[in-house]
Amino acid sequence: MSANLFLLLSLIFSLLQGSFLPPVLVEGAIVLLVVLAAPPRQAFLALFAGGIIFDLVQSQTLGLTSLVFLLSGVAILAMRDQLPLQKPIVAGVVAALVTLVRAKVVFASFLFAPSVVVGLLTILIFLFVWQPLSSSRIRLQ
Repeated sequence: MSANLFLLLSLIFSLLQGSFLPPVLVEGAIVLLVVLAAPPRQAFLALFAGGIIFDLVQSQTLGLTSLVFLLSGVAILAMRDQLPLQKPIVAGVVAALVTLVRAKVVFASFLFAPSVVVGLLTILIFLFVWQPLSSSRIRLQ
């Protein structure tokens, strides 16, 4: 997943989320996918810009989502060697945790139902859409 694709997805989902969807729905899966698919420098630039887009469109404190995305990206990179992130269940749990953390920091409450949905969507994405390049990188079909 390139940084441009991540930015486009961030813009589309933030616009949809601001008007139609519940407060948190897809960020955990997107953050996990961009960190695993892109080189670290490109991934962090995309995470920062994507967080700014989410904050601007949703009228949140500017930079808060970027901070959560960047810290989540650092944690995912640090865990990449210790956890088998190529396994769908592990990836789903990590995406759900990113969603829970963002919900608590940005919206001041844990949103469990959207986090479970994100976890399940991530499991489905990892089962049907991606192919491993190596133990720590993925390529989307």
